[in-house]
Amino acid sequence: MKFAKIVFWAAGCWGLVVITPLFFIFDLIGRKDPPPVTHPGFYYGFATAALAWQL
Repeated sequence: MKFAKIVFWAAGCWGLVVITPLFFIFDLIGRKDPPPVTHPGFYYGFATAALAWQL
């Protein structure tokens, strides 16, 4: 049980590290991988939902 606890904590921390930058690179995504995001509400909604599930 201790192994599973460590693995789930590590996965949760890794998810926070990976998902959090999505909130700060919105404009960069449009420049590096056109076309730009046309519906920012969907983008931020997905990022927020993913972050909420990590917590």
